[in-house]
This record gives sequence, structure tokens and C-alpha cells, in this order.
Amino acid sequence: MTAISHAARAYEATERRHAMIAAQRAHERTRNIVATLVLLVVLMLMLLLGWVSGVTSFIMRPSPVESAVEIDDHSFYRTRTGHIVFVPLNGQRCLKVPFSNRTGQIGEGERVACNDVLPQGPPEAGDDADFASRMGAVRNGFTKQR
Repeated sequence: MTAISHAARAYEATERRHAMIAAQRAHERTRNIVATLVLLVVLMLMLLLGWVSGVTSFIMRPSPVESAVEIDDHSFYRTRTGHIVFVPLNGQRCLKVPFSNRTGQIGEGERVACNDVLPQGPPEAGDDADFASRMGAVRNGFTKQR
């Protein structure tokens, strides 16, 4: 057996091995594509079943057009402007100063009756008056008690 015939047999064996590997890869590729398509069909059927039964309606619903809480047009949430009310230790005239949260500017203040700008009566839970009473408690903690 000559070297040329030996090289020819090795070449043919390599070609057969390459052809066999290519056939295996084609089979694996086909199997992977079929498995992917089956999983896709199962997922689509599950989504369709959930949509028909109403389970997935909360997932696929559009976002609400209106907010859940009614906010008036002059509220701080829309305008980002408001007032700071300075309450004196003695007296019934408060200083009401406008401010802009966007620019950080504080305007000229005006003296107003404290009863007109501060909540009256006992605070209700979750009310702005509850917040005012808590802020009053903080203020009272820093004032001298006689």
C-alpha cells in the first residue's frame, strides 16, 4: 500500500465523517425548530385561554386615561406652586408666602387671618388637617413651654 492510496482512504474517511456530522446537525436543527414551534403554539394557546377566561385581562389592559384621584387644576400636583403659612406664637395673623417648587422662588407674603388658612376642628385620619396637626406637634417640640 502506497502513501498516496493511504492518503486517499484517509480523505474518504474524513469526507464520510463530515457528511455524517452534517446529517446529524441537520437532524438536530430540525428537531430544535419543531420543539420551538410546539412551545410557541402552547404559549399562544395558554394566552388565548387566559384571555377568553378573563384571567389575563389585567395584564393586557391599556393604562387608565384618567387618574384614580380627582385633582383640581389649582392643586400643587399640577402647578407645583403653593403657599407657606407661618404661624406666630401669639396672635391671629399668619404670614402666607407663595412659592414655586419648579424655580425655588419665594414671593412677597401677605398677612391673613390664621382661621382662614389653617384647618379647624379635630383632624380626620388621612386628612390634610391630620398633617397640619402633626406639623404643629413638630413646631411645638421646638418652642419653649412656659
